[in-house]
Amino acid sequence: MKKLILLYVTLFFVSCSHTPEEQKRLDEDQKEIDAAQKKYDDATKQIEASEQAKKPTDSLEFYKSLKDEPNLIRLYKAKWENITLKKDGKFPQYETYQTEMENLLTGISKATNNDSKLFPKLEKMKFKWIDSKKYQETLENYMIFGQPFGESDLTSPCKSYLEENLNDPSSLDIVDFAIEGQSKKGWIVWAKYRAKNGFGALVLQASKFIVQYSIGNKIFQVTQAITDN
Repeated sequence: MKKLILLYVTLFFVSCSHTPEEQKRLDEDQKEIDAAQKKYDDATKQIEASEQAKKPTDSLEFYKSLKDEPNLIRLYKAKWENITLKKDGKFPQYETYQTEMENLLTGISKATNNDSKLFPKLEKMKFKWIDSKKYQETLENYMIFGQPFGESDLTSPCKSYLEENLNDPSSLDIVDFAIEGQSKKGWIVWAKYRAKNGFGALVLQASKFIVQYSIGNKIFQVTQAITDN
């Protein structure tokens, strides 16, 4: 800025009388001044915009501090609607889905301090969501289907079941596994395999398994098996 002021003073004293060459130089100096001023103004605007962006003008914490319930409800509703069931390949991510909802509901409890008098409408909305079809179905699905990380989570229990129930477990030769999908009782898994029967003959067989998640033990287990001889 000192340089700009010096240039302005110089222009003032020489503005009364100067040659065409001097006028040309002064015009160039003025252009330099204008360019420097524009650069300075632009930088100032960027700093102001950056500072403004840091202000929590539309955040949960901001509205909590103001006890602004309508805007808290608006933001929490938007977050709730953005929670959707995602898939990893063929496997719905029920655990992730349920966890995201639990985290949001916990956030509301912290915001209200479990005090219905502080944010009564927000507290009412929380319990409405807990009773909602979206939340209840998610809990039910997670308790039945879990969240397999891969096919082996579902096929390994089937193989273990066969090894425990065949006439000659050492003769087991898995040909193929196929995950058919889901039923109301759990995952449907087909196994095609060779194993010795009661007469010692090696035969090709197929079994259908219902595999369910045990939420208490955090494992998948066979709850039903039907062998197609």
